[in-house]
Amino acid sequence: MKFYWSGCRGYFIGGNLLWNLFDIFVTALAWLEVLVYFLQSHSDDNDMGAATSMVRIFRLARIMRVVRVCKLPMFEDLKMMLNGAVGGIRTFLWSQVILAVPLYVVALVFRICLGD
Repeated sequence: MKFYWSGCRGYFIGGNLLWNLFDIFVTALAWLEVLVYFLQSHSDDNDMGAATSMVRIFRLARIMRVVRVCKLPMFEDLKMMLNGAVGGIRTFLWSQVILAVPLYVVALVFRICLGD
């Protein structure tokens, strides 16, 4: 679809050249995966096990498509919210330490003084 819309020159020379090449790579891996499964299902021996495991490893490259989608401008607010939440976790944990340490010290004093 993108190739049809932008044409050959726009697809291979445009600003998204690396992403377009990555899309071609992922699509080729998907076709390779289909071919390996087809050959394995029609094969009598199990010599295709190594090839299947390699295809499964390359399947992880599909996750990069999610990263590409996250670069869209509509996800900027979500990124800011997640960065704020991650930054807030650090502050929250330190506030818990500041509250817990004096409470623990007071508990030890009461245990020593009133425990006997």
